[in-house]
Amino acid sequence: MRRQTGGDIALTRVALAVAAVLAVAMPVRADYPERPILLIVSGEAGSSLDTAARLIAPYLQKHLDFDVPVSVENRDSMAGAEAYRVLAESPADGHVLALAVLPDLVTLPIQGNGGYDPATLTNLGAIGFQPTVIVVPAASPWSSVDDLIAAARDAATPLRFGVTDSGSGTALAARRLFAAPGVGALTNPYTTEAGLRGALASGVVAAAAMGRPTALRLNGEVRALAGDIGEPEALLTIAAPAGLLSEIARSLRDTVRRIAHDKAFAHAAGLRGIVASYLSPDEVAARRQAAEELYGRLWRIDPWIGASDKAGPSRLLK
Repeated sequence: MRRQTGGDIALTRVALAVAAVLAVAMPVRADYPERPILLIVSGEAGSSLDTAARLIAPYLQKHLDFDVPVSVENRDSMAGAEAYRVLAESPADGHVLALAVLPDLVTLPIQGNGGYDPATLTNLGAIGFQPTVIVVPAASPWSSVDDLIAAARDAATPLRFGVTDSGSGTALAARRLFAAPGVGALTNPYTTEAGLRGALASGVVAAAAMGRPTALRLNGEVRALAGDIGEPEALLTIAAPAGLLSEIARSLRDTVRRIAHDKAFAHAAGLRGIVASYLSPDEVAARRQAAEELYGRLWRIDPWIGASDKAGPSRLLK
C-alpha cells in the first residue's frame, strides 16, 4: 500500500473543501419537498383571499426547487384565526404554508380571537397587495366615497354598512371612513363575503367594504365607488410554522421572491385586482410590528368589539 505524500494529503483536503462548497450550493435536502404542499387560507371559498391563494398555488409549484402539487385549504372559522392556529400547530417541515394577511394576522390576537402568536410564525416574505374597495348595488345613486359619506351625514337614521368581521382590515377601514364629525354608520359584520353579497342584494346594507377580487367578480351586480378610503391594501404574505429548518426557509423565501417577480404571475394577479409586489421578510416583519403597535393602541383607546358585537348585532361607528 502506497504511503500518502504531502501532495496527496493536500489534494484530499482540496477535494473535501470542494465537496463542502458543492453541498452548500446544492438545492435543499433531496427529500424536500417529499409530498404535496398545503397552502391554508383564512378566507372562505370564493372570497377575495381564496382567489389570491388559488392564484398563488400553481406559481408555488412552478418555482419550488422540485415540482410537487400545491393544494389550497380554506380555514375560515373564528373570523379566519383558525387558519393561523392550524399553521402554528403544523409540523415545521415546509409542507404546510399559509397565506398570512396583514393587518388581520395581528388584529385577531389583539381582539382575543387567536390561539397563535404572529411573531412565532416563520415569515417568508410578501407576494403582493389586495386593495379594499367600497361597493354599492349597481343601481345605487352614489358614484364616489364622498357621495357615501355625504349621504351618511345627511341621513335621518344611521347608514347601514357591511363588513366582514368587526376586526378585519376592511372593518377597521370603515371605522376611519366614518370617523368625521357628524358622520355615523351602523356596521353589520358578516362572517363571509357571500353574506355581504346577500345583504347588498336584499337592501339590508346600503354599502359594503370588500376585497377588489370579489368586487371585480361581482361586476354588474355591485359597483365600486371612486375615491380613496384611507386604508392601506391588505398585505399578502406567505408564512410557515416556527422552527423551519434554515435551508428549507431559505428555499421558500427564494420561491416567494421569484413568484412576486414572475411577469406571468403579475399579469394574472392584475386581472384579479391584486397588485404583485415583493417585500422581503425583514420588510414584512417591520410592517407587522408597526401594525401591532397601531392596532394595539387603537384597541386600548376604543375596542372595536364590544359585548354586543360578540353576540352578533351591529355596532354604531362614530
